[in-house]
Amino acid sequence: MSDWQWKEKNGSSGGLLYEPGNWGDIIKCEWLLQIINFINSLESRNSEYLDLFAGMPVYPLSCACVKRLASLPEYFLLKNAVTDFTVREKWPSAARLVLEASDMTVNIYDQDHLRCSEWGPLANNLDLSDGWDFLPLTHNHDYGLLLIDPYDLLADWRGVFEKLVETVKNCPTIMYVYNRSGRSRERLRDYRLFINHLRDREVEAVFGRVSADSFIPDCWHEMFFFPQEIAQLEGYGELKNNLARVSYELQDIVDKSAVFGEL
Repeated sequence: MSDWQWKEKNGSSGGLLYEPGNWGDIIKCEWLLQIINFINSLESRNSEYLDLFAGMPVYPLSCACVKRLASLPEYFLLKNAVTDFTVREKWPSAARLVLEASDMTVNIYDQDHLRCSEWGPLANNLDLSDGWDFLPLTHNHDYGLLLIDPYDLLADWRGVFEKLVETVKNCPTIMYVYNRSGRSRERLRDYRLFINHLRDREVEAVFGRVSADSFIPDCWHEMFFFPQEIAQLEGYGELKNNLARVSYELQDIVDKSAVFGEL
């Protein structure tokens, strides 16, 4: 793992390895809210949410994130969902957003026990040694939605692939992937191998991505949604259309930010 840390313009970082509220967080949280909104509309639903790489409840709000939020169309669910946090100069984690946007019971784990302790009574803190140890989920699981968002899934996907596949075949799952394929042929080959392995196992999924950099995009923030039984429900087609719409819109915003802006 790199020694690099994100730093705000004033030099503050909080020891974070990435900028809170980057474009990856934007697409992840908007996808999550769109899916949660659909789940909230169901008459019969499982109200348990699971996040095994939850991090902290809130993070510092960066100046760049404020600009990103301002560039979003009003129909983005994220615009209103983060207002109570941004007025306090905070950025909420995905699981914290779920608490605000639904009545789902939030179950979390993070390998950093200090981060886990910051949740207090807000969430059920699972007693684990590693998030992957909780998987795979089988067909009789108790969760209506799972978020898989480790720091770098592609770094060791081979070791967790079977757990991942069995889980997404049994539980509606959102997965975040940081795709560095543009940085080397080796990374491109490894990414393609990962995707081909998923296709070979015939897992149903939709994906969306946004480039990580507006000027020279050699990396992508990618979201995958494995819907399971949700795919059979009325309204799923509209949900897919919404996920596609926000993904196209976000990429358009990122592209335009490289063409004209302020330093």
